[in-house]
This record gives sequence, C-alpha cells and structure tokens, in this order.
Amino acid sequence: MQRQANQAAPWQLQQKKAFTGWCNGHLQSLGLKIEDIGKDLGDGVLLARLLDKISGEKFPKIIEQPRSKIQKINNISTCLKFMKDQKINLVNTGPEDIEGGNITIILGMIWTIISRYQIQQKG
Repeated sequence: MQRQANQAAPWQLQQKKAFTGWCNGHLQSLGLKIEDIGKDLGDGVLLARLLDKISGEKFPKIIEQPRSKIQKINNISTCLKFMKDQKINLVNTGPEDIEGGNITIILGMIWTIISRYQIQQKG
C-alpha cells in the first residue's frame, strides 16, 4: 500500500517531535519557539539563532526579517557555511531543501547538529 505524498511516515512524526523539542530546549531562553520544524527553519532565522546558541561562536550577520526567497536562501546559506566551518558534515543538503521544507533533509540536518553538539559534549 502506497503512502500519500502529504502523509508523513511514523518515524518522521517521531523525529519531528523529538527534534523540535531538542531545538526548543535551546531556543526557549531566547524567547523563541519552533512550531513546525519543516516550515519554521525555512527563512534561516531560527536555524541561525539555534546555531549561535549551541555553538558558543559568534554567528555571522543574517537578514532578520527576510521577505524574499533570495533573502531566505542567503540566510540558510550562511547557516550551512557556518556549519561547514564548524566541521559539521552535511551531505546533499542545500539551502533550497531547507527553504522548501524538505522534511527528510531537515531532519537529517538537525540529527547531525544534535550529534555534533549534544552527543559529542557528553562523550
């Protein structure tokens, strides 16, 4: 039986919930919250705030209220470059994937961030 295109797999729903909770645990002290991880990272602003918070590094300037797709893509590109500079290895992840809400790519990116900042800190 085929799953409809707009219907998420059970593992995606579990990961969305868990990863959203992890992100919000870091963003809450900034007064920020992710409601839908597939959409809310699409302009790069919350992703930039998350990376700034968990990395302890100075994050580059972004457009705080992006209005166009190009501005959103630029913000996300800044985030991806920051992650690359932090030695966070992302495979097949482009800014268009994040801006477009590709949930599989977004969940993979968040897992990589969790692995880098949470798991390595405990190890």
